[in-house]
Amino acid sequence: MDIRKLEIFSTVARLGSITAAAKQLHMAQPAVSIAIQKLEHQLGCALLHRDRKGVRLTAEGQLALSQAERVLSEMGAFTELMTQAKALMTGTVTLSCPAMLANYVLPDLLAPFLARYPGLTASVQQAGTQAIAQGLLGGEVELGVVSEAPPAELDHLSLLRTNMVLLVPESHPMAQQQRVSVHALQGVPMVVYQREYHLRQRLDRLCRSHEVRPDIKLETNFLPLIARMVREGVGIGIGLEAMALQEPGIKGVSLAEETPFELALAWLAKRPLSRANQAFLDYLKTVTPSPGDAALLYAASPDVPSGTSR
Repeated sequence: MDIRKLEIFSTVARLGSITAAAKQLHMAQPAVSIAIQKLEHQLGCALLHRDRKGVRLTAEGQLALSQAERVLSEMGAFTELMTQAKALMTGTVTLSCPAMLANYVLPDLLAPFLARYPGLTASVQQAGTQAIAQGLLGGEVELGVVSEAPPAELDHLSLLRTNMVLLVPESHPMAQQQRVSVHALQGVPMVVYQREYHLRQRLDRLCRSHEVRPDIKLETNFLPLIARMVREGVGIGIGLEAMALQEPGIKGVSLAEETPFELALAWLAKRPLSRANQAFLDYLKTVTPSPGDAALLYAASPDVPSGTSR
Protein backbone atom coordinates (compact mmCIF):
# COMPACT_ATOMS: atom_id res chain seq x y z
CA MET A 1 0.00 0.00 0.00
CA ASP A 2 1.37 3.39 -1.04
CA ILE A 3 1.68 5.61 2.05
CA ARG A 4 1.53 8.70 -0.16
CA LYS A 5 -1.94 7.75 -1.44
CA LEU A 6 -3.15 7.35 2.15
CA GLU A 7 -1.77 10.81 2.97
CA ILE A 8 -3.58 12.33 -0.03
CA PHE A 9 -6.83 10.56 0.87
CA SER A 10 -6.61 11.68 4.49
CA THR A 11 -5.97 15.30 3.47
CA VAL A 12 -8.91 15.35 1.03
CA ALA A 13 -11.22 13.81 3.65
CA ARG A 14 -10.09 16.26 6.33
CA LEU A 15 -10.49 19.34 4.11
CA GLY A 16 -13.57 18.12 2.24
CA SER A 17 -12.18 19.46 -0.99
CA ILE A 18 -9.88 18.13 -3.69
CA THR A 19 -8.93 21.68 -4.63
CA ALA A 20 -7.97 22.61 -1.05
CA ALA A 21 -6.09 19.33 -0.62
CA ALA A 22 -4.14 19.90 -3.85
CA LYS A 23 -3.11 23.35 -2.63
CA GLN A 24 -2.00 22.09 0.79
CA LEU A 25 -0.10 19.14 -0.71
CA HIS A 26 1.48 21.32 -3.42
CA MET A 27 0.06 19.04 -6.12
CA ALA A 28 -1.95 19.57 -9.29
CA GLN A 29 -5.67 18.98 -8.76
CA PRO A 30 -5.84 16.21 -11.44
CA ALA A 31 -2.95 14.38 -9.70
CA VAL A 32 -4.90 14.35 -6.44
CA SER A 33 -8.00 13.00 -8.18
CA ILE A 34 -5.97 10.28 -9.91
CA ALA A 35 -4.36 9.22 -6.62
CA ILE A 36 -7.80 8.86 -4.98
CA GLN A 37 -9.10 6.88 -7.96
CA LYS A 38 -6.11 4.51 -7.83
CA LEU A 39 -6.61 3.98 -4.10
CA GLU A 40 -10.31 3.24 -4.61
CA HIS A 41 -9.46 0.81 -7.41
CA GLN A 42 -6.88 -0.92 -5.21
CA LEU A 43 -9.36 -1.26 -2.34
CA GLY A 44 -12.27 -2.17 -4.61
CA CYS A 45 -14.70 0.36 -3.17
CA ALA A 46 -15.64 4.05 -3.38
CA LEU A 47 -14.16 6.15 -0.58
CA LEU A 48 -15.50 9.58 -1.52
CA HIS A 49 -18.81 10.86 -2.83
CA ARG A 50 -18.37 13.94 -4.99
CA ASP A 51 -21.04 16.67 -5.35
CA ARG A 52 -21.21 20.41 -5.96
CA LYS A 53 -20.31 21.19 -2.37
CA GLY A 54 -17.12 19.12 -2.48
CA VAL A 55 -16.48 15.57 -1.33
CA ARG A 56 -17.93 13.47 1.46
CA LEU A 57 -16.81 10.15 2.89
CA THR A 58 -18.81 7.05 2.02
CA ALA A 59 -19.38 4.44 4.75
CA GLU A 60 -16.35 2.55 3.47
CA GLY A 61 -14.44 5.83 3.38
CA GLN A 62 -15.14 6.38 7.07
CA LEU A 63 -13.62 2.98 7.88
CA ALA A 64 -10.67 3.59 5.57
CA LEU A 65 -9.99 7.05 7.03
CA SER A 66 -9.81 5.74 10.59
CA GLN A 67 -7.30 3.07 9.62
CA ALA A 68 -5.35 5.40 7.30
CA GLU A 69 -4.87 7.96 10.06
CA ARG A 70 -3.65 5.22 12.39
CA VAL A 71 -1.14 4.02 9.79
CA LEU A 72 0.04 7.56 9.07
CA SER A 73 0.47 8.25 12.78
CA GLU A 74 2.54 5.11 13.27
CA MET A 75 4.58 5.89 10.18
CA GLY A 76 5.25 9.37 11.53
CA ALA A 77 6.40 7.92 14.85
CA PHE A 78 8.60 5.41 13.04
CA THR A 79 10.19 8.14 10.91
CA GLU A 80 10.82 10.28 14.00
CA LEU A 81 12.40 7.35 15.84
CA MET A 82 14.73 6.62 12.93
CA THR A 83 15.63 10.30 12.68
CA GLN A 84 16.52 10.34 16.37
CA ALA A 85 18.52 7.13 16.02
CA LYS A 86 20.44 8.61 13.09
CA ALA A 87 21.23 11.66 15.20
CA LEU A 88 22.13 9.37 18.15
CA MET A 89 19.32 10.89 20.19
CA THR A 90 18.06 7.41 21.04
CA GLY A 91 19.40 3.85 21.01
CA THR A 92 21.16 1.34 23.22
CA VAL A 93 24.79 0.28 23.34
CA THR A 94 24.75 -3.50 23.86
CA LEU A 95 27.96 -5.03 25.17
CA SER A 96 29.10 -8.37 26.61
CA CYS A 97 32.05 -8.02 28.94
CA PRO A 98 33.94 -9.97 31.65
CA ALA A 99 32.98 -8.83 35.14
CA MET A 100 36.50 -7.71 36.07
CA LEU A 101 36.82 -5.44 33.05
CA ALA A 102 33.25 -4.19 33.56
CA ASN A 103 33.98 -3.27 37.18
CA TYR A 104 37.41 -1.69 36.91
CA VAL A 105 37.92 -0.45 33.33
CA LEU A 106 34.59 -0.03 31.52
CA PRO A 107 33.18 2.80 33.70
CA ASP A 108 35.99 5.13 32.61
CA LEU A 109 35.16 4.38 28.97
CA LEU A 110 31.38 4.18 29.04
CA ALA A 111 30.49 7.03 31.41
CA PRO A 112 31.97 9.88 29.31
CA PHE A 113 30.47 8.37 26.15
CA LEU A 114 26.97 8.33 27.65
CA ALA A 115 27.52 11.89 28.89
CA ARG A 116 28.33 12.94 25.34
CA TYR A 117 25.17 11.26 23.99
CA PRO A 118 22.54 11.67 26.73
CA GLY A 119 19.81 10.11 24.58
CA LEU A 120 21.61 6.77 24.47
CA THR A 121 21.46 4.01 27.06
CA ALA A 122 23.67 0.98 27.63
CA SER A 123 23.02 -2.69 28.33
CA VAL A 124 26.07 -4.60 29.61
CA GLN A 125 25.94 -8.38 29.99
CA GLN A 126 28.53 -10.30 32.02
CA ALA A 127 30.26 -13.33 30.50
CA GLY A 128 33.69 -14.89 30.11
CA THR A 129 35.73 -13.98 27.03
CA GLN A 130 35.50 -17.50 25.61
CA ALA A 131 31.68 -17.49 25.79
CA ILE A 132 31.63 -13.95 24.35
CA ALA A 133 33.72 -15.02 21.35
CA GLN A 134 31.33 -17.90 20.70
CA GLY A 135 28.37 -15.53 21.01
CA LEU A 136 29.94 -13.13 18.52
CA LEU A 137 30.57 -15.91 16.00
CA GLY A 138 27.04 -17.25 16.48
CA GLY A 139 25.41 -13.84 16.06
CA GLU A 140 23.95 -13.72 19.58
CA VAL A 141 26.37 -10.95 20.63
CA GLU A 142 26.97 -7.82 18.54
CA LEU A 143 29.79 -6.22 20.51
CA GLY A 144 31.91 -7.99 23.12
CA VAL A 145 35.29 -8.12 24.87
CA VAL A 146 37.58 -11.02 23.98
CA SER A 147 41.10 -12.04 25.00
CA GLU A 148 44.14 -13.20 23.07
CA ALA A 149 44.00 -13.23 19.26
CA PRO A 150 40.34 -13.12 18.13
CA PRO A 151 39.20 -15.53 15.39
CA ALA A 152 39.67 -14.32 11.82
CA GLU A 153 35.92 -13.77 11.44
CA LEU A 154 36.03 -11.01 14.06
CA ASP A 155 37.23 -7.44 13.70
CA HIS A 156 38.59 -5.97 16.92
CA LEU A 157 39.91 -2.89 18.68
CA SER A 158 42.54 -3.34 21.39
CA LEU A 159 41.34 -1.89 24.70
CA LEU A 160 43.82 -2.96 27.31
CA ARG A 161 47.30 -4.47 27.61
CA THR A 162 47.73 -5.79 31.11
CA ASN A 163 49.09 -8.55 33.33
CA MET A 164 47.46 -11.14 35.51
CA VAL A 165 48.54 -10.42 39.10
CA LEU A 166 48.07 -12.16 42.41
CA LEU A 167 45.51 -10.53 44.71
CA VAL A 168 46.57 -10.72 48.34
CA PRO A 169 45.28 -9.04 51.52
CA GLU A 170 47.42 -6.18 52.79
CA SER A 171 48.42 -8.28 55.81
CA HIS A 172 49.75 -11.17 53.71
CA PRO A 173 53.55 -11.68 53.62
CA MET A 174 53.50 -11.49 49.81
CA ALA A 175 52.05 -7.97 50.01
CA GLN A 176 55.55 -6.74 50.85
CA GLN A 177 56.91 -8.03 47.55
CA GLN A 178 56.51 -6.58 44.08
CA ARG A 179 57.08 -9.88 42.26
CA VAL A 180 57.08 -13.57 43.15
CA SER A 181 57.63 -16.80 41.26
CA VAL A 182 54.73 -19.07 40.41
CA HIS A 183 56.50 -21.69 42.54
CA ALA A 184 55.43 -19.65 45.57
CA LEU A 185 51.87 -20.85 44.89
CA GLN A 186 52.66 -24.51 45.59
CA GLY A 187 50.04 -25.68 48.13
CA VAL A 188 48.88 -22.10 48.78
CA PRO A 189 45.10 -21.61 49.30
CA MET A 190 43.50 -19.73 46.39
CA VAL A 191 40.07 -18.31 45.49
CA VAL A 192 39.69 -18.13 41.73
CA TYR A 193 37.36 -17.89 38.78
CA GLN A 194 35.82 -21.02 37.30
CA ARG A 195 37.66 -22.88 34.55
CA GLU A 196 35.85 -21.31 31.57
CA TYR A 197 37.28 -17.86 32.39
CA HIS A 198 40.40 -16.51 30.71
CA LEU A 199 42.30 -15.59 33.88
CA ARG A 200 41.70 -19.03 35.38
CA GLN A 201 42.93 -20.65 32.18
CA ARG A 202 46.07 -18.50 32.26
CA LEU A 203 46.72 -19.52 35.87
CA ASP A 204 46.16 -23.19 35.10
CA ARG A 205 48.53 -23.11 32.11
CA LEU A 206 51.18 -21.31 34.14
CA CYS A 207 50.92 -23.77 37.02
CA ARG A 208 50.97 -26.83 34.73
CA SER A 209 54.02 -25.61 32.84
CA HIS A 210 55.93 -25.24 36.13
CA GLU A 211 54.41 -28.29 37.86
CA VAL A 212 52.85 -26.16 40.59
CA ARG A 213 49.67 -27.21 42.39
CA PRO A 214 47.93 -24.51 44.43
CA ASP A 215 45.19 -25.43 46.91
CA ILE A 216 41.98 -24.18 45.25
CA LYS A 217 39.62 -23.32 48.12
CA LEU A 218 36.92 -21.59 46.08
CA GLU A 219 35.85 -21.47 42.43
CA THR A 220 33.23 -18.89 41.47
CA ASN A 221 32.22 -16.42 38.77
CA PHE A 222 31.09 -13.89 41.41
CA LEU A 223 33.73 -11.17 41.47
CA PRO A 224 32.63 -9.54 44.77
CA LEU A 225 32.90 -12.94 46.46
CA ILE A 226 36.48 -13.35 45.28
CA ALA A 227 37.41 -9.88 46.56
CA ARG A 228 35.74 -10.57 49.94
CA MET A 229 37.44 -13.94 50.37
CA VAL A 230 40.83 -12.44 49.52
CA ARG A 231 40.37 -9.64 52.07
CA GLU A 232 39.33 -12.12 54.74
CA GLY A 233 42.37 -14.29 54.09
CA VAL A 234 40.55 -17.36 52.78
CA GLY A 235 42.95 -17.51 49.86
CA ILE A 236 44.97 -15.63 47.27
CA GLY A 237 43.14 -14.49 44.14
CA ILE A 238 44.11 -13.56 40.61
CA GLY A 239 42.96 -10.51 38.72
CA LEU A 240 43.75 -7.66 36.39
CA GLU A 241 46.14 -4.96 37.54
CA ALA A 242 43.22 -2.49 37.50
CA MET A 243 41.44 -4.54 40.17
CA ALA A 244 44.49 -4.54 42.44
CA LEU A 245 44.76 -0.77 42.04
CA GLN A 246 41.13 -0.08 42.92
CA GLU A 247 40.06 -2.67 45.50
CA PRO A 248 40.61 -1.45 49.11
CA GLY A 249 42.53 -3.82 51.37
CA ILE A 250 44.01 -5.75 48.43
CA LYS A 251 47.50 -5.59 46.96
CA GLY A 252 48.60 -6.76 43.53
CA VAL A 253 51.76 -8.86 43.25
CA SER A 254 53.28 -9.63 39.86
CA LEU A 255 54.16 -13.16 38.79
CA ALA A 256 57.70 -13.41 37.42
CA GLU A 257 56.71 -15.96 34.78
CA GLU A 258 53.56 -14.15 33.62
CA THR A 259 53.51 -12.27 30.29
CA PRO A 260 51.26 -9.33 29.32
CA PHE A 261 48.11 -9.99 27.31
CA GLU A 262 45.52 -7.89 25.53
CA LEU A 263 41.77 -7.53 25.88
CA ALA A 264 39.96 -6.28 22.79
CA LEU A 265 36.50 -5.15 21.79
CA ALA A 266 35.35 -7.42 18.96
CA TRP A 267 32.48 -7.69 16.49
CA LEU A 268 31.57 -9.97 13.59
CA ALA A 269 33.24 -8.53 10.50
CA LYS A 270 30.36 -9.30 8.14
CA ARG A 271 27.68 -7.94 10.47
CA PRO A 272 26.88 -4.20 10.46
CA LEU A 273 26.70 -2.66 13.92
CA SER A 274 23.76 -0.71 15.26
CA ARG A 275 24.28 3.05 15.13
CA ALA A 276 24.67 3.21 18.92
CA ASN A 277 27.29 0.44 18.99
CA GLN A 278 29.10 1.95 16.01
CA ALA A 279 29.17 5.33 17.76
CA PHE A 280 30.65 3.71 20.89
CA LEU A 281 33.29 1.95 18.80
CA ASP A 282 34.16 5.19 16.99
CA TYR A 283 34.41 6.95 20.35
CA LEU A 284 36.76 4.30 21.74
CA LYS A 285 39.03 4.72 18.72
CA THR A 286 39.56 8.34 19.76
CA VAL A 287 40.39 7.61 23.41
CA THR A 288 42.28 4.28 23.42
CA PRO A 289 45.92 4.12 22.30
CA SER A 290 47.04 1.99 19.38
CA PRO A 291 48.33 -1.55 20.12
CA GLY A 292 51.94 -0.43 19.61
CA ASP A 293 51.72 2.34 22.18
CA ALA A 294 53.80 1.66 25.29
CA ALA A 295 51.26 3.57 27.38
CA LEU A 296 48.20 1.48 26.63
CA LEU A 297 45.16 2.18 28.74
CA TYR A 298 45.73 1.05 32.32
CA ALA A 299 48.92 -0.84 31.42
CA ALA A 300 51.12 -0.64 34.49
CA SER A 301 54.52 0.86 34.09
CA PRO A 302 57.39 -1.43 35.23
CA ASP A 303 58.48 1.37 37.53
CA VAL A 304 55.13 1.50 39.33
CA PRO A 305 54.59 -1.34 41.82
CA SER A 306 51.18 -3.00 41.57
CA GLY A 307 48.81 -1.83 44.27
CA THR A 308 50.10 1.74 44.39
CA SER A 309 47.80 4.61 43.54
CA ARG A 310 48.36 6.97 40.64
